[in-house]
Formats: sequence, C-alpha cells, structure tokens
Amino acid sequence: MKGSPVFFAVLLTGLVVGGFAVFPSNLPNAMAHFSETESGQSQSELPFTLRLDETVVLDEWSVEPALHLQGAGGGSEVLAEKGRELSLASGGAVVKSVGPWSGLYPDARGNAMAALALDFDEGGQGDAVGIRDGEWLRVGTDTAIHFRWTSSEEQARKRLADTPASMDSARWGAVDGRTVHWFSSFARGEGTRLRSGDSLFLLDFDMNWRDADRPGLGGRPAVQIRGIAGEVVYDQWYPAEANQAGVPVIFEYPASRKRLLILCAWNEEETLAGAYQDGQQTQAAKLQPGSAWRPEGSEYTLRWRRALRGAVFVPLEDSPFVAATLRYGEREIYVRQGEALRIEDYTVRFSPGKRLEAYRVSILRRDGSHEQALLQPGAPTAFHIKSEGNRYVLRHENVHPGEGVEVEVLPRWHWPLMAAGATLLIVGMMGSAVSQRRTHASV
Repeated sequence: MKGSPVFFAVLLTGLVVGGFAVFPSNLPNAMAHFSETESGQSQSELPFTLRLDETVVLDEWSVEPALHLQGAGGGSEVLAEKGRELSLASGGAVVKSVGPWSGLYPDARGNAMAALALDFDEGGQGDAVGIRDGEWLRVGTDTAIHFRWTSSEEQARKRLADTPASMDSARWGAVDGRTVHWFSSFARGEGTRLRSGDSLFLLDFDMNWRDADRPGLGGRPAVQIRGIAGEVVYDQWYPAEANQAGVPVIFEYPASRKRLLILCAWNEEETLAGAYQDGQQTQAAKLQPGSAWRPEGSEYTLRWRRALRGAVFVPLEDSPFVAATLRYGEREIYVRQGEALRIEDYTVRFSPGKRLEAYRVSILRRDGSHEQALLQPGAPTAFHIKSEGNRYVLRHENVHPGEGVEVEVLPRWHWPLMAAGATLLIVGMMGSAVSQRRTHASV
C-alpha cells in the first residue's frame, strides 16, 4: 500500500510545524534579582525588575515553637503553647506565653548587671530594664533602686545593713549648653568657667536645707552655688533630685529619696533585697530569678529577672530573640532561644519555631509602569505577568529573600506560525485520507 510522496511530505511538515506552534516546549526559568532603586533598572534579560517591599509574617507556623527537656532518664519535647505543662520532679512548669525577649545576655567582657521589671497598679506590666553595678534607677518622684554585685552573701548583708543614704551617689553638675560638667567633690570653691564666659562655683552644702518659700516640705539636701555673669553675681540654692529643665545647676542625690530599694547579688541564683523609707530599713527579702516582690507601701510589684557578673542588656526594641515564659510555682522563668537553662535536674532549651511568610513585591517595567503582587504560600496564589507579549509566573516557593525570585517563563504563542502549522496539519491529514481512498479503490 503506497501513498503519494507529496502527501506524506505535506503531512510530515504539518505535524512538525503545527506541533511546535500549538504545543511549544517549556523555557528555562530566569532569575530576577531584587532592585534597591525606585527606577528598577533591569538586571537581567527580563523586561522588568522586582523590588521586595515587605515581608509579611503570617499567623500560621511552618515549624511550631517547642521546649526540649533533657534529664538523666532521657529527653522529651513539648509544644510551647499557652497552658502546656512540663512535667518536672517537684511538680510542673506551665507555659504562660511565647514572645519577644528582653534581658541580660551573658558577656564576659560586659559589666555586672541586673535586669528587673516593675508592674504598677495603674499601667500594667512593665518592660524589663537593665541596671549596672553601682547605678541608680529612679522610679517616679520619691523612689530609687540601687544594684550592687558583691563577693559573697556576707558582703551583701553587710551592705544592706549600712545606711543607704551615703554621699557616694551624690554629684552636682554645671550645665554648659548640651554638656554637663559633673563634680563629686563638695569642697567650697569647686566649679568651672562656662563657654559663655559665665562661672559657677560651690559655696555651701546643707544636708537639711529648708526652703523659706515652702516651709512645709521639711529639710532636704541642697547645694548653694555662686554664679558670675559679667558684673552680675548671684547666689542660689539647688535642692537634690529637684532637677528642672532650664536650670544652670543639677544636683543628683538618688540615695536621699524617700523610698529606696537596695539589691545585692553575689551569684546568678540569689539576691538580697532591702526596702528603706526615710533612711530606715522596713523590709528584706531573698530573690531568685523570676521572683516577684511587692515592698510594703509601694504602688508596684518588682519582678526580678536575674543578675550576671558579666552581661550586656538587650532592650526590647533591639532584641532579635524570642523566649518562652514559664510559670514555675510562684516564679516566672524565661527560656530564651539559644540558651540552656537548668530547672531542677533538667536542662531546658527553647526553639522559637518559624512562621510562614508572605512577600509583597513590586514589578517595575522598562516603560516606567509598575504593579504590586503579594506572594503567599500555596499554589493557587501564583501571580501572572504579561509583558512585551510574553508571560511570566511568580510563585512564593521561588522567592529567595536575600537575592530575588526565580521567575517561570511561559512559552510565547506565535499565532501566525500556529495558523500556518494548523493549516498544513489539516491539509496533510486530508491528503492522507484521499491517498488512502485511492489506494482502496485501486485494489
């Protein structure tokens, strides 16, 4: 059975041309690098550039946060969800929350420091704050908190027994523009000449100075300063801890405040605390990491985080860390990511998990037009682009946040070629049919 060679040639041409036109092959993906400029200069052969505008953290987890316990009998893992319980020898620890962490980060080159938070009756739970060895933290108008790192519990008890209102915390300063010249000496004649040409000198110091205009305040520490401005000479008293904006002299004396809290630590696990009013100790306590203590007559609860011999304080706004907060008896324990914490006979670690992320991307074309796409996890969320007659697809799984997006390049439809190929295909098929009929007729 033989057909015409011409018909077979037409059929073969139609199949080849029509097949490639109607069913074009897939093209290799192209890498579109993220542009950091508004103009979006093309960095590849693609007719557009991509700019990553925002990474959106979703509520769904790709890896859930977990707590890992390791003891003599083996290890276990518990999801770090609110209300979950960790079984320990003496009872349990319950997960209270998971969230951003702020506190002390161990650093052998750092200072001895403490971290604490104050929960006020009005205002709710406060953020953690750091205080260095020897520093004072002022609270409101009448309270100050002082922290010291000591060599032993004996030294800590001795320091708490001393009169807290020592002159060690006192200093006065002459304001010189944006600079303050500080003096820890209260010797008569101590002072300085300012850039303006004026001079400020100490005349007197009185631990029980009384303001004649406000006799009801009682006595309090104050310094008398002589100011010389050209031919004008004046003498003025400045009371301690009454620093006001615009005054030429600042007198700091936090230990003279009405209420004091003195905190003395000698290791990471134990801290002695003393509360004082008008120079007399009214209460004492021993604190452990996570302890809560409310001094008598105060309007706040002190939450003691911890003390370290060498550390740096990481504030909440700068913290890259996440932690799980555990309720352990009367204490709150913070297990930070990357930290191995000892609780009873267990080593506890926290892995923060990972949330799913979406990416908001701008497509910047060569002609200056642009549009925005939100690439979310899941196949149905692919974003299609038409540009200069071609088609492209952006998918969430092809995003490389630090680099760019691997773009799927769809084949281009060549309509004239498709029409010609289809025509040749039809002609070839018709020719084949005619050839077959002629062959059957000749048999």
